[in-house]
Amino acid sequence: MPSDLYNLNSSYGSVEELKYCIDEMHSQDLLALGDVVLNHRCAHKQSPNGVWNIFGGKLSWGPEAIVCDDPNFEGRGNPSSGDIFHAAPNIDHSQDFVRKDIKGWLNWLRNDIGFDGWRLDFVR
Repeated sequence: MPSDLYNLNSSYGSVEELKYCIDEMHSQDLLALGDVVLNHRCAHKQSPNGVWNIFGGKLSWGPEAIVCDDPNFEGRGNPSSGDIFHAAPNIDHSQDFVRKDIKGWLNWLRNDIGFDGWRLDFVR
């Protein structure tokens, strides 16, 4: 479940190991595709009323980044344009700041980490 999108360290390995793996793939003429989740994101902390809708990390957003019709997370964004994923707040991609931040993150994944493209999770 995505939370701090710029933190690629996980139980699978470090960001340095990931970059090495991508470099090795490229040395064998293979492309590296990142598996990205854009429609929802796990919050880092609770709001004063106990709702998990405050994001941390480099993309530290609040309820304004969550769609208003997500019944569990008290978003203050616009209505959802797709299905609600009930396990994590649904992100409002109609917000200019969200689109700008996501584009910046995808460019970072390509330019700094080395991914060649994406597999978009939860897309119909």
